[in-house]
Amino acid sequence: GDLQNHDINDFWTLLLYTGYLTFDPLSYNPKNDEYSLYIPNEEIRECFRLKIKDFYRNNSVMKASTAELVKGLFEGDAEKVQDNLNTLLGKYVSIRDFSVNAPKENYYHGFMNGLLVNGTSFIEEHKSNFESGDGYVDIIIASKNSDTVAILELKQTDKPFGARLIAAQKAVEQITEKGYATVYMNDPLVRNVYAYGICFHKKSCSVVVKKMK
Repeated sequence: GDLQNHDINDFWTLLLYTGYLTFDPLSYNPKNDEYSLYIPNEEIRECFRLKIKDFYRNNSVMKASTAELVKGLFEGDAEKVQDNLNTLLGKYVSIRDFSVNAPKENYYHGFMNGLLVNGTSFIEEHKSNFESGDGYVDIIIASKNSDTVAILELKQTDKPFGARLIAAQKAVEQITEKGYATVYMNDPLVRNVYAYGICFHKKSCSVVVKKMK
C-alpha cells in the first residue's frame, strides 16, 4: 500500500523488522513506552544516503523547484526562495513527520540539506553545521564561480504567521552578531554575501535576507 496512508511509526517498525534499523535496549523510556532506534552499520548508512540522494536528484518536479530555490539564494531574492520552499514543503512534507521526538529544527535542517544536494550544478561548496565566527552556522553555500555566498540560519516555531517572520529576522541578526559572514566579507574574491533567516512552521516558512556585501 501507499506509505503516505500509514502512521510514521509503521514505517519505523518496517525498517526495524527488516534489519535496516536496530533498537537500543538501554534507551527505553517507560513514560512513553519508546526505544531509540539507530542505523546498525556503515553499509546500511551508505544505502540510506544513496537512496535519499537518488530521490532528490531523480524527481523532476523537485529538481526544477530546487534549481529555482538555489538561484534565488544566490540572487538575494527572499521572495523566490520563500515561494519555492513553500511549494516543496507543501508537496513533500507531512505533519506525520513531526510525530517523532527528535527536535523539529533538526528535521528542517535535514530537509534543506537534501534540497541543496540536488542543486549541485549551481553550488561549488556546501557546508552544514560549520564553525564560523563565534559559533556554528547551519548552512553555507558558495556559487560555482565562488563569487557569491549564502549563509542560512534555520529556525522553527510552533506559532504561525507573525512569529515565523520575527524568528526569521532574529536568525539574520544572529548571523551578523556572531560574525558568521566575517571570513567571506574579508575575502576579495567573494563579491556577494547574503544572510538568510528561514523560520519554519509545519508546511510553510518565512524567509528574510540581508545583503552583507
